[in-house]
Amino acid sequence: MQGRRAGVLLHPTSLPHPAGQGDLGPEAFRFVDWLAAAGFSVWQMLPVGPVHHDRSPYLPRSCFAGHTGLISADVLREEGLLDAGQLPVPSDDLPERRRLLRQAWRVFRHDADGPARADFQRFREASASWLPDYALFRTLGLKHGDQAWFHWPPSARAVDRASLARLQEEHAVATELECFGQFLFFRQWATLRAHARSRGIALFGDLPIYVA
Repeated sequence: MQGRRAGVLLHPTSLPHPAGQGDLGPEAFRFVDWLAAAGFSVWQMLPVGPVHHDRSPYLPRSCFAGHTGLISADVLREEGLLDAGQLPVPSDDLPERRRLLRQAWRVFRHDADGPARADFQRFREASASWLPDYALFRTLGLKHGDQAWFHWPPSARAVDRASLARLQEEHAVATELECFGQFLFFRQWATLRAHARSRGIALFGDLPIYVA
């Protein structure tokens, strides 16, 4: 950044939303428009990685992945991936959020057109350096009660190539869902970034401190 700028510090979860927690949906776009109209040029926010149950953005499960709790159900409804009559999800209802993600995944697998499937494949290829490992890590965490990895059984903590290949094959269906969740997050994130850029607003993030 060059020159002097004015901005606002506001994490997306603090945006207004009927479900209680803000996300990357319409309110985020309205906030960008308000910043531009008010003469600001920076939206500063906290890290947007996948959080633990304490919700601290500085204690994410990964420094590469995005927080799927920020995925806008409103946008998914507009895209036809969720039932248009689905009620807003309470922000602290993690099982219900995952149920909606599974619903969107089923619809995508069944109904997505060629370009959408190609976008998903390109995302997976571009994220190959971290996405398969994160998807497996998250899948194993959920399987073992969301405990810290060092509480998992030894068979799930193995890091040799043969063991990882076995785990990837064993949990292939579940890891597909995690990859899809990351695809949705980064697609919505990219759309918000493009809108902010068009309004002259820079998104100014922060680094996570206590990863995993």
